[in-house]
Amino acid sequence: MTTKRDLQTSEWFHVSNRGADRQDIFGSVRDRRAWERRLDEVVTAFDLEVNAYAWMTNHVHLVLRAPDQCLPDAMRELQGRYAEYFNWRTKRTGPLFERRYWSRPVTNRDFAVVCRYVHRNPIDVVGETGVVDYPWSSLGVYVGRRPRPSWLSTGRLAGAIDQRRYEDVVRRPVLDDLLSDVPNGHRVAIGFDDVLQAATAAVGRHLPGSGPSRERSSMHARRQLAMMLAVDLSAGDVVDLAVHFGVEPATVRRSARRARTRLVDDARFRRARDTALDQLVG
Repeated sequence: MTTKRDLQTSEWFHVSNRGADRQDIFGSVRDRRAWERRLDEVVTAFDLEVNAYAWMTNHVHLVLRAPDQCLPDAMRELQGRYAEYFNWRTKRTGPLFERRYWSRPVTNRDFAVVCRYVHRNPIDVVGETGVVDYPWSSLGVYVGRRPRPSWLSTGRLAGAIDQRRYEDVVRRPVLDDLLSDVPNGHRVAIGFDDVLQAATAAVGRHLPGSGPSRERSSMHARRQLAMMLAVDLSAGDVVDLAVHFGVEPATVRRSARRARTRLVDDARFRRARDTALDQLVG
């Protein structure tokens, strides 16, 4: 569990930002190279340690260490320098980014999980088979497919992963990637009805609905959690799950994948997952 002290003393952060009004912030290879040159300068100036990254078309993700509470100044410098370049190149005016930036402290316990989340980000664009070759992510560096940029520090994550399995873990997460302490014997005995019941109770406790919009949100969370747990715990065949929910099998897999990424930044959904698992395997 992340404590208040962890958040106060952490020097590692998951940082993200996107274009104002969700507009593109990169229009070409040239733009991404310009962003990386400015990142290199800021890493040196502020003694940052970048551990993982992904540059999408209209947003960016970074996992980094920012000592001495320098993150606000470092991000202001990085975003400001890049916005000046992009506005000059495209002959536009006004803010480029949606807001200052978004950040979340990263503890030792969830460091590798957050890095995997960042490395999975391009899957929605290039698919599972193309994610390792996506040129604007650090995943290719960690699996030996691309050279390491000078501003990327790989030691901490490299020491926490099995390089031979890492690509498969990112592309097709397994239960061990989420809950390494769950004994194998528990997984076989769990059925889909058990998963659905546990997900319903957990979401009702942590993400209760009140009013039409919140009821729909709660129903979506219940469905998403049930799909993820059913897939990860092998509680049902994907085709059978698709029939139950009235969707295509690909939708089940996609929903399960999105639920895994939601775990990183949605604390209530994460608590619902933990409560459901306690009921199922505790």
